[in-house]
Amino acid sequence: MTSGHRMLVLLALLASPRLAHAAECSDRSGFEAAMEAVDAAVACKAARPHRRKAHIKYVKKATKALGNTLSGACRTEFVQRFLRNATCGRRSSVVICCSTGQGKHASRVVRNAAQCDGEVCSDTAPRSVGKGCTATGTCVTSTTSSTTSTTTSTTTSTTTTTLPGFCGDGRINQPDEECDSGSPDGNTVGGDCGFCTSGCICAACSNPPCGLDFTLFAPSGTCGNTRDGASAIIKSLTCGGLSIGGGASLIPEGPTPDGSQSRFSLSCTASSCTIGPTSTVPLVDTSDPDCTNTGCNFGTPLPIPNPTIVGITSCVLNTWRAPASGTLDLLTGASSTNVPLSSDTYITGNLGQPCPRCSATGTPSNPAKGQCDRGPRAGNECTTTSSTGYTRDCPTGGVDGTNPCTPGGGNCVDGSHVGTINVDLSPLTTGAASKSDPGGSFCPGQSNDDGHLFGCFGSPACRTITEIGSPAGPIATGTPAPATLASVFCIGATGNGLVDRSVDLPGPGAVSLPGEFTVR
Repeated sequence: MTSGHRMLVLLALLASPRLAHAAECSDRSGFEAAMEAVDAAVACKAARPHRRKAHIKYVKKATKALGNTLSGACRTEFVQRFLRNATCGRRSSVVICCSTGQGKHASRVVRNAAQCDGEVCSDTAPRSVGKGCTATGTCVTSTTSSTTSTTTSTTTSTTTTTLPGFCGDGRINQPDEECDSGSPDGNTVGGDCGFCTSGCICAACSNPPCGLDFTLFAPSGTCGNTRDGASAIIKSLTCGGLSIGGGASLIPEGPTPDGSQSRFSLSCTASSCTIGPTSTVPLVDTSDPDCTNTGCNFGTPLPIPNPTIVGITSCVLNTWRAPASGTLDLLTGASSTNVPLSSDTYITGNLGQPCPRCSATGTPSNPAKGQCDRGPRAGNECTTTSSTGYTRDCPTGGVDGTNPCTPGGGNCVDGSHVGTINVDLSPLTTGAASKSDPGGSFCPGQSNDDGHLFGCFGSPACRTITEIGSPAGPIATGTPAPATLASVFCIGATGNGLVDRSVDLPGPGAVSLPGEFTVR
């Protein structure tokens, strides 16, 4: 997100309540004058705020100017629908009026270098797409003051057809974007439609199904076990449980929070399908599914309780380290997915509730809204689809919910930052996942010295780890099909000596994820 985008988001947050809860604005005639007031207060073209304090300074000036021009519902609509679609604070940006391949007219704020079939508005044109283009896709040049108002329109033609500046950024952040795949050419599955065109307009999927959702269920039943060298069972592993660490690990098996939804792209030839990523990032305080490209969220915040050393109970925020990939067979429901993650760990020391929660609980079919009970978004609105109340809307960590804390403490408002390690669940499979070693050394760097022990999950006798997935069976488009995904993997050291000793890292990990597939 650019600094200009962040400034406009802050304007929207501080200047007004949510648009959905406001009365309707009946008179928008003051919007252009309000834009001029903001321009005078913020110096839109020159604004280059790079620090949070500078953002707040600009916001205070702009909201004061707005208060003198607009009030009530119109102020709310101005901020949320007019100002956010302006060039204010966006370096080298202009309003552009385009005609899409489907005959629709698109009005966007883009960089100077971007072109499309239509007209790039001049520097004297209105700085908002709300007033920048006519219904026929041409620029409106308008100048307003307290005593005069003039309007002229001109048209030019262009033969360059380059991708618009904000189409392809992985976010539906412009008024005429119907989807946004995040791919360079827009031609992959994205949003809630088939394919995104290069103008971020939804196009029909030419070979359905084109998408795949996986929804995580609550833990239930048994999906695996650990065994000693004589193949005797040491412990059973729960469906939906997460086990981590070597033979000296103090961390008990913990449940993975239910209700998270991940969306993948799907390209099929007959019943054989290739799984790929989607890039449409869900908005805050919505139940939209998580995307599956680099940087996208993976599941809810993950609690790691430590009942032996309560003070290092942790919360982990998982994101995709690389795009999702894999295969799915529609006849058998068998799948295998590569899931490379970045796991960002924070010590919260809260055994009863390692991660912040939403004040409500919900399900994917009946999401619930509440407020985050702690963390960097404490008191802010949240939506949860989990019976636990955990949600991506209520992260632990940095001062604003996105900026990480300095490792070792720093600016954390909910615990201290351990750091990020790479964890690879690949393959996450509907088949069997297993690791065996005659000496109990399952992973690179695993040790039998200095307080560490070979073995797994607190048992030095462990020699085999097995998780059993289950395929969905025949899958029909639009019909949910239950399945279980399984993985046995390795976890590297975090670099925090206390954490690494208590979890016994480097060491193995095992997880099973019961849920359901839905193809689109």
